[in-house]
Amino acid sequence: MNKTSKIIAGVIVVILIIWAIAAGVSKNSQPQAVETIKIGAVLSLSGIASSDGESIKNGLELARTDLKARGIDVDIAYQDDKTEPKDTVSAMNALGALNVEAVIGPTWSYLADSGVPVGDRSKMVMIMPANTSEYVNARSPYAFFTTNKVERLSQPLTEWLKQSGKKRIAIIRNQGAWYEVVEKAVLAAAKEAGVEVVFNENMQFGTAQSVMATILTKMKAKNPDIIFTEIDDEQGITIFFNRSQQLKIDADLMSVTTALGRIVASGSIILNPGNELFLIAPKTSDSFNEKYKATYGTNAKPYADRSYDSLMLLVDAIQNRGDMALNEYLRTRANYKGFIGTYKFDANGDISEGEWVVTKLK
Repeated sequence: MNKTSKIIAGVIVVILIIWAIAAGVSKNSQPQAVETIKIGAVLSLSGIASSDGESIKNGLELARTDLKARGIDVDIAYQDDKTEPKDTVSAMNALGALNVEAVIGPTWSYLADSGVPVGDRSKMVMIMPANTSEYVNARSPYAFFTTNKVERLSQPLTEWLKQSGKKRIAIIRNQGAWYEVVEKAVLAAAKEAGVEVVFNENMQFGTAQSVMATILTKMKAKNPDIIFTEIDDEQGITIFFNRSQQLKIDADLMSVTTALGRIVASGSIILNPGNELFLIAPKTSDSFNEKYKATYGTNAKPYADRSYDSLMLLVDAIQNRGDMALNEYLRTRANYKGFIGTYKFDANGDISEGEWVVTKLK
């Protein structure tokens, strides 16, 4: 190669190097693509479960905002099932057609019993922040639950009953799988604490107007010192309190039901003088409550924390599962640390942790 050829070759090499550097700089200067994950949500945004549905949605939106700040864009396709099982089925089918990565919801257990079989047929992961396998009859390897198992409330309730000095407990509840599971836990706690169950009666949902006076009259004759009540509709709760006042029932109250706590907190119900109201509920996070309040202006409502953690858990699983099916990863590898605790799942799809606490509302 003569001198001229060497010079030309050298120039070409220099040009190629400069071009490569420039291309790299240009590439790195381009905005990085935001990762997009498509999630479905079947929630009761109207109907009798709308308070819980809206709370779950608020938690999801908080999580979505935080994920966006990390460069992860989560597209949530919301479906309102109106707290109607037939609409839950339609909503699940609609999300299946959209090929979402997974679904948050349905909201309540009898809605899940309608929706889970649809998700199972589509092999679609469903994460439910307000349910456990204890009161959802439908079974699927794609169903996961991120709230506390009800059976775990027995121990803290036992301790509370022992310390309270209560001796005679009455139970009044609606009919249904959720209420039966709660009743079982309360009966176990009463037995362990040595508290006598002096009255135990249930009623069909929506029949409080016609049966409540009779139930409370019979209960008063048993002279309980605490009443455990699980009534989920606002009309039924209002009738319960009004009739209790008319009959001058002198007993403290306790409940798990989110509706009762919400109504009492609103100030629309007045207890009999000297009576107190206690709520036993899954332990919450002060730091999450601060985050929620900064955005929505109120304290966090039930299940908002679980739904926030559920979306974070789901995105973490989608990003880290590799070649594994999403449901298999969640069941065998999930170990996500959220506001409420570490999320691991057992064979039934329930989280393996979860603490219940008793608080005095009034």
